[in-house]
Amino acid sequence: MNADTSEILASIDWIAHGIEIVQSHFPGWKFKAADTIADWRLHATLIVGKPLEVKRLGAEVVSDIESFTVTLSCEGDVREQGKGSNALGSPLKAVGHLIRVITKQPHASALQSGEMVTTGTLTAALPIHPGQTWRTNLNGITLSGISVSFEE
Repeated sequence: MNADTSEILASIDWIAHGIEIVQSHFPGWKFKAADTIADWRLHATLIVGKPLEVKRLGAEVVSDIESFTVTLSCEGDVREQGKGSNALGSPLKAVGHLIRVITKQPHASALQSGEMVTTGTLTAALPIHPGQTWRTNLNGITLSGISVSFEE
């Protein structure tokens, strides 16, 4: 299947903004992708914001998903900014890429109804510390940002 973004969007029930907490025991985050995959040691947790039905995201949702911006701040200081196009051109294009990769795997199952797909990071991974509160603010799309505090 070589799905275009509108076909992909038609198969999605809802979209939400998320924050992934990643971790690595490799000193200085120096590793190759294969190292961390074999090690099972990068993903720590996924925080998923309020889901919105696709139809509630507006008529321009395909372009909004590509062009929206996210600001990541800690304690009120902006630390990083990103945009939807940082995920392989668009989160929808990232899903298309995933579908193409899966179809080339002879023993892989196709995506199933009800599965959640994350589409990639829009900002750099930054270090977090106990006592900090991190926030995201999204502009150009009807999705809420997220606030997360790390206890000491």
